[in-house]
Amino acid sequence: KAKTIKQLEADEKNRKIQEELDKKQALKDLRNSSIKEIRESVEGKEYRITQYNKVMEIIDDYEKKINKSSDSDSIVKLKNDALAKLSEIKTKEELENEEESKRAEEEASKLAEEEASRHAEEEASRRAEDEASRRAEEEASRRAEAELAAYKANAVNMLNGYMDTSQYSDSVKARLDDLISEYAGYINEASSKSAIDSLLNEAKGYLDIMANEDSEESGDENSQDEESSDDEAA
Repeated sequence: KAKTIKQLEADEKNRKIQEELDKKQALKDLRNSSIKEIRESVEGKEYRITQYNKVMEIIDDYEKKINKSSDSDSIVKLKNDALAKLSEIKTKEELENEEESKRAEEEASKLAEEEASRHAEEEASRRAEDEASRRAEEEASRRAEAELAAYKANAVNMLNGYMDTSQYSDSVKARLDDLISEYAGYINEASSKSAIDSLLNEAKGYLDIMANEDSEESGDENSQDEESSDDEAA
């Protein structure tokens, strides 16, 4: 039997009512599932009191917004925003790990600073030791130079006083004086006491030879003079 117009109109009205009811139920289900997902995202997680209060504040705030939302897109967006904000809240374990990592970094930094300080102290000590060693070497060198200079001066004095050249003839005296002056120069250029002693002894030897040669020549001349005198007397 065909439906009357009134029946058709009633069916259409009922259909629209059912669609509206279905839509509202779907939104309700979406709200409930979104709120459930938000709450479940923090289940099993342990927070410190400050972070826990923030978590509960975010959940409460977004539940109210979701319950007031009238379309599915807005509900989904609000859910995702809530999940993102909750993921930023650090758990007790995460905070403890960060604190432990920070303590480890601070300890490593402290050890590095102590090592740097120790190295700096060692370097300063080494520089001070090097400076003291350098000064000691310079002082030892200065003393050695002064001692060698005094030794040279004494050797030259000994050489100059070794013999009285004035008692010799002018030509021999000149040769002796030249020899003394020459060896005095050698002695002043010498770099060790042993070299100075060797030069002094060498010079004395030459002076003795030259002096002996002059004495022998003088003796020969005197003998010749005596012979000439004897011949004249005869």
